[in-house]
Amino acid sequence: LDWAVTSGTTYTYPIGAGGSYYPATVSAVAGTIPVIRMQAFNGTSGGIADGSSITSISNTEYWQASLSSGTLTSATLGFTRTTPVGSFTGMGRSSTANGNYSNVGGTASGSQVAGVATGSVLGFYVMGATVPLYYWSNAATMNWSSASSWQTTTTSSYSSPITASIAPNASNSLGITIRSGHTVSIDATSSLDQTVIQANGTLVKANADLTINDGTGTDLEIQNGGIYRHSTTVGNNPIFNTGSTILVRGGGLVDITSNATGATIYGTSTNITYETNAIFNWNINSPFGASGQTFFPNAGAEVVPIFRLSTPISLGVGGGLPTVINGVFEANGNVSWDGNAAKTFRNGIIGIATITQSADCGQFRITGTTSQLGSSVGTLTLNLRNELTSGLALQAGSCTLLGSVTSNSGPMYIDAGATLIAGAFSIGGTGSFTLNNNATLVSAHPNGVNGSITLGGTKNFNDFANYTFNGTAAQTTGAMMGDAVGILTINNPTTVTLSKGTHTTTTLNLQAGSFRCGTNQNLNIANGGSINSTGGNQPNDLVAGKITFLGNGQTTGTNSGEPKLYDVTINGSIDFNGISNGQSATIWNRLQINAGSFVTDAPFYHTSST
Repeated sequence: LDWAVTSGTTYTYPIGAGGSYYPATVSAVAGTIPVIRMQAFNGTSGGIADGSSITSISNTEYWQASLSSGTLTSATLGFTRTTPVGSFTGMGRSSTANGNYSNVGGTASGSQVAGVATGSVLGFYVMGATVPLYYWSNAATMNWSSASSWQTTTTSSYSSPITASIAPNASNSLGITIRSGHTVSIDATSSLDQTVIQANGTLVKANADLTINDGTGTDLEIQNGGIYRHSTTVGNNPIFNTGSTILVRGGGLVDITSNATGATIYGTSTNITYETNAIFNWNINSPFGASGQTFFPNAGAEVVPIFRLSTPISLGVGGGLPTVINGVFEANGNVSWDGNAAKTFRNGIIGIATITQSADCGQFRITGTTSQLGSSVGTLTLNLRNELTSGLALQAGSCTLLGSVTSNSGPMYIDAGATLIAGAFSIGGTGSFTLNNNATLVSAHPNGVNGSITLGGTKNFNDFANYTFNGTAAQTTGAMMGDAVGILTINNPTTVTLSKGTHTTTTLNLQAGSFRCGTNQNLNIANGGSINSTGGNQPNDLVAGKITFLGNGQTTGTNSGEPKLYDVTINGSIDFNGISNGQSATIWNRLQINAGSFVTDAPFYHTSST
């Protein structure tokens, strides 16, 4: 009997066979216009119990549920026979009538077993005597199949455990725990769900087959400090049943020590979710599959997992289709990238290895809201392809240097809207560097731009790029800073001094410390520009130099009398109180108003100023 079933309704199929009535029910349906066919059969199915989740099955009746059309996500089934269920406590399911039947749950009462969850899979059903469900934990370092090394209990707190007589699987467990300090090796065909690998616990996928079942909640959780190791040299990768999930917590590790079966799947499968700082560790020298692959496909923009390369790769990786890593690529072993497609390292490139672009390699791209480059314990070396369309491009967000970086041969681009936070570190080597219009360089180096960018190749600091100086000791801006500056920000609690007097900026932000144009040097504020103080000022000293407004403009300050400016010349209409909080600027020494210019809101004048 076929029935178009919908959610919210319970359907009773009035079916039977051999003169007996064996009705079936379908409820709690989810899917797209599913049409479910139910059929009852009299007699034995010809199948057998799997022995691990069901010990025996009925030989007097069975059912088949199938999908005639539409799609099914889940449903709940019930089955009724003519006599009491007796010792049968659940339902078994098989893909064929005469196959192996495994426990799919249900609650037995009277002559019915109800509450049988389907997921998206239907098949043949028969009543069976199910194995009791237990919570399992290992008692020592062991092989999975070693039954006597497992302990079972009926409580989730693992109180009063007893020694097991069989090994756990997805059908006989309410939960499986791999305990801290122990290693469990999968040495025989196994299945699992609701499994947790604790900190310092290790689960090894050896050469036996493993199925990740779709049970309640997360099916395999690797906790902070827990390790799942793939060491298969023959056999298969894990089988992910439809809907099954693996969750790698921050600090959890998926460790790849063999690539015989194409272990890249652990980084690219949508069944696996990595949290921030969760690690996919490629710990073998054969190349991983990269062309056309997206690693960490479930990682949202604010989630930053780590793809760690722990050993040198013997051959190139990548190809003619793009590679995307939705996280950080940490290279602690040398690697060469091939293929003309782009390689996107969303949250940056870190590590202490040498990363090389081959002669045909596409561009490296960093696109994340936040990203990192370099290492705090060594030097990251990038040997970039010397082509304008290759090299490395920071395309968006803020990228922080963790240490000094060597960039050889090819170009490095900081694109519009992106920010390179160099700290006190530097980017050196033989490559070239371009800071594009509306890109930002943040430097804490004592020598400013010249100290942050020490590359031997061409260095381009394009007009209207932005610069921030935020060191903790005295800084100079560096003579390489572009003449036409977009936003110039001073956020150093000591002093920042211009290295030359030829700059024009649209905005000068004085956030902290003392800003000096330099003795006999000038900083121009472009027409429509502003000077804004949230705590920074100029000193009352010749070294403060001169500031010239080239046209109309304003100053703003959050504290009374700020910004404090030494020598100012105006060539337009200037409002020295540009916000409505009543804080006007202070002139330390001199205000020069050129012909045709005027002040719309006067500054304070320091004693002896003119």
